[in-house]
Amino acid sequence: MTMHTDEYEISLSREIDVCKGRIKAIKKDILKIEKKYGFDTGSFQNNKSDSDNVSESDANNWTECIELLNTWELKQREFEALFNRMKK
Repeated sequence: MTMHTDEYEISLSREIDVCKGRIKAIKKDILKIEKKYGFDTGSFQNNKSDSDNVSESDANNWTECIELLNTWELKQREFEALFNRMKK
């Protein structure tokens, strides 16, 4: 039994919304850490900041947030590509 295209579109739309929600939450967490330490994520990743002052716990959390953000953004792009293919 095959699912109707509209049902796929609805499901993909929901998945995209989930991704957007997770991305927004992760960015909020990253922003909190950036404000706490006074430099941005790019500087943290490239050691172009005073990242030695970042606690080990926050550094681990920051790194995890960066990885999660990348994963969720990739998932969103994949779902959007599928959704756009269905719209053609």
